[in-house]
Amino acid sequence: MQGTTATQYASAEQAKRPYDLSWIVADAALWNTKSAGPVTVPVTADHTVEVLQTELNETGAKLLVDGVKGPLTKAAFTRCMNAYGIIVHGNGGPAVRVLQAMLNTWWSILSPAVAVDGDFGDYTTDSVQEFQQKRSVANSVVHDVGDGQVGPDTKAALAV
Repeated sequence: MQGTTATQYASAEQAKRPYDLSWIVADAALWNTKSAGPVTVPVTADHTVEVLQTELNETGAKLLVDGVKGPLTKAAFTRCMNAYGIIVHGNGGPAVRVLQAMLNTWWSILSPAVAVDGDFGDYTTDSVQEFQQKRSVANSVVHDVGDGQVGPDTKAALAV
């Protein structure tokens, strides 16, 4: 086995309450020599993802707030964003709060964090533009600057 793989685990209770628990499997060099297989360790929780999951839960998602941006969190984000049209400067409300929380999960390419206040103002526009530029979002770049509007292409890039 080379590199690292991630697996989504579920419990029997998941049908009633979806859990978004992801685990990594260490590469072969880190295998426990006393066992027949790899050692599994939990992925470290990320506070920005916990905020995102909390905001998604406010829109009707039923996620475990575990700080892991796994497939259930990404799917809940996509469902939430698809319920709204293009999100632009001047908009407000739950969709903007979810957008702002998702932007903050990209902390490694954006700085500083966006306030999760539900107000799509200048700072949120700047952060969306920065995200669009750094991720080379198609159909959103105008004169080498992201347009700051959150349409289908930007939503899809954010959900990765």
